[in-house]
Amino acid sequence: MELRSFVRECLEQIASGVADAQRGELVKEAGATVNPYPHGIGKKIAESSIQGGDWVAQMVDFDVAVTAQESAGSKATIGVVAGIFGAGTQGTLAQETSSVSRIRFCVPVVLPSVPV
Repeated sequence: MELRSFVRECLEQIASGVADAQRGELVKEAGATVNPYPHGIGKKIAESSIQGGDWVAQMVDFDVAVTAQESAGSKATIGVVAGIFGAGTQGTLAQETSSVSRIRFCVPVVLPSVPV
């Protein structure tokens, strides 16, 4: 999977998971609120958050291993490391260069919020 697809899908699933939980019956039955609107500035919020006016951005941290692969006659690609490399491969023999690197970054995301 390409890194850009991995990051996009993670952020989409986090946002839709929060929205699903907000509408969830179990959350309502428990009397809980998932990601409520912030109330007042100056109140302590998590270190992994940024508050601005009436919104709070949660920091989504990524720590992924990526591969950079280049084969003779093909375009270089960067992908997220997943699974076992070379298991059951078949096909033509080609000269391929590959390296694995680890990257860490964070993305601020304002998740769906609801009033308390």
